[in-house]
Amino acid sequence: MDRGPIYEPDIVIVIDPSLLKPRYMTSLLSGLKKGGYFLANSEKYPSELREELDLPDEIHVWSVDATTIALEEIGRASPNTTMLGVLLAATNLLPVEYLEQGILWRWPGSVGEKNINALKRAMKEARSDPAKEVVSV
Repeated sequence: MDRGPIYEPDIVIVIDPSLLKPRYMTSLLSGLKKGGYFLANSEKYPSELREELDLPDEIHVWSVDATTIALEEIGRASPNTTMLGVLLAATNLLPVEYLEQGILWRWPGSVGEKNINALKRAMKEARSDPAKEVVSV
């Protein structure tokens, strides 16, 4: 498995909301493919993020307030598992049951159940602003 840098990602996930500033966007979006996904831990709507951060029309923008969900469901500001919920909502990359099994394997018992609740809640609360259709001439 290659563990080197990814120069042309299909998806960019921003877990730390302090990075959602215009000055970071060039490096965060560098190489993101047209039709790619920008997923953000933010209380803002995707259309707000698109405007404030000058995100390209050619990418799908999704957001969820993952930190608040993590605090309320897990009891700590650890939004990593919660952000997997917006990833599944945006891409349907794999069945949620696969992640549930992995979560319970990693954190058996109530900790795992809390993480699953955060994941599923993020899937329901995720918001999107789809890419605008790119018409080539």
